[in-house]
Amino acid sequence: MKYNFLPLLLISMVAVHSISISKDKLQYWSYNNLSTIIERINNIVLPDTNKPSETSVSQIATEVTVQIWSDDQFIGSGTIISKNDHRYEIITNSHVLRSGTNDSYVIQTHDDTFYDAQVIAYNSQKNFCWDLAVLSFQSPQKNYKTTTVAPVNSYGMGDSVFVAGFVIDNDQQELETNKKSNHAKSNKFLFTTGKVYSILDQSLMSGYQIGFTNMLKKGMSGGPLLNQSGELIGINGRHAYPLWESADFYKDGTQASEEVQQVIDSHSWAISIETVLQFYQEIQNSSINTSKEIESSTSAIQKSTTPEDQLDLCR
Repeated sequence: MKYNFLPLLLISMVAVHSISISKDKLQYWSYNNLSTIIERINNIVLPDTNKPSETSVSQIATEVTVQIWSDDQFIGSGTIISKNDHRYEIITNSHVLRSGTNDSYVIQTHDDTFYDAQVIAYNSQKNFCWDLAVLSFQSPQKNYKTTTVAPVNSYGMGDSVFVAGFVIDNDQQELETNKKSNHAKSNKFLFTTGKVYSILDQSLMSGYQIGFTNMLKKGMSGGPLLNQSGELIGINGRHAYPLWESADFYKDGTQASEEVQQVIDSHSWAISIETVLQFYQEIQNSSINTSKEIESSTSAIQKSTTPEDQLDLCR
């Protein structure tokens, strides 16, 4: 029979040192030095109680991610990014709205409530820089969580990240749904984990810049890319191995090298929070088609101030 003498040895060490020290210092030694020694010897990684668990990040993602419908068809996901009184704003991708059959959109929140949505900003042209759009809806009776925007440049290569969104169920696409009824079909919510694999020196023409290993599926476009604290660092919009094969260009017009193109094609991609903030700056400057209501709501997401030298806006 084998015996582990490590605990007895450590206790003896504490007993010897405690003879000449006060009670307060003994308590400090016992709870700090001893735990440090055990951690180093046994290679124990103590949890950081200040960081949300994966479960809590998943809960955040569930509450801030919405479904977007057009003409009773699910077309993609969105992220609740700001609130002003009873008015909420959703950030999503332009290609999500372009996939709708008309200009009428409906938001379905996590509690299966449906709201008529108004388009605030929307790039209808595929060749415009950023694949982003903003919708709004009014909810006088129910309160919804808004995502917390991460500080700019607060993520790096190898960071753990989480993505969320709703997956299109092809078997349901032909079914009739009632957008005002609780009997409407809900698509599967997907929450995946992974790591940041690549951060391009400059974004692609459509705004994508953060490459990650998480799985993205059709329908998840417009959902959030979250860090370990549950903060928004990007908007999903491009899954790995797309059906189409085309060369990608950076926002300065130069083409990605063959090596970089392979990385782009083999990973999922998000538009960074820095570009999202620039997009809102453009909305404020009325450089894109916008609604007059935008002025009162952009301040809610501007707490992560974008430096002036980052406003190198793509035209």
